Amino acid sequence: MLNRMYSAAVGTSTALLVAMFLSVLLLIWFHPQNPHLSFGQGFHVGVCNFRDWDFRLAFFSDAQYGPYRGSIIDLTGTVAMHGFGDRYGVYYRHVQWPAGATFWTLLVSIWYPIIATAILPSIWLLRRARRPMQAGVCPRCGYDVRHSTGNCPECGATIAQKAPD
Repeated sequence: MLNRMYSAAVGTSTALLVAMFLSVLLLIWFHPQNPHLSFGQGFHVGVCNFRDWDFRLAFFSDAQYGPYRGSIIDLTGTVAMHGFGDRYGVYYRHVQWPAGATFWTLLVSIWYPIIATAILPSIWLLRRARRPMQAGVCPRCGYDVRHSTGNCPECGATIAQKAPD
């Protein structure tokens, strides 16, 4: 059961990794100037080139001005600005104007989700490559099938019967 849950997690993680790569490529292909998808009026997700091939996932509130990466010079002292600059691949700004208009931007280095979704498939590949193929062991899950006939009781894989000597 634990092996099936692990396999499902590896499959989900691999699917997320592939979907992320495809979505980034499609966004850049179809919207080269401002690649983003809108999920309503106040939430947009996109990809931006922060600095020389340092791609970032961008979450922002205003499609016209976002993803916001600059600074605002406020001569009146009425604009409320919060956030921080680029630290460890994360950039955040939240700006609120006196009239109530608000916009925010969160940029996250694309390497964080790539690494997070690649961990489980990498471990699975390493475990698979290191596992010796032994007689009496299921080739799919590694379960001891010396006393089983037909199918593996753990994963259901067909077991090759050895010929009698």
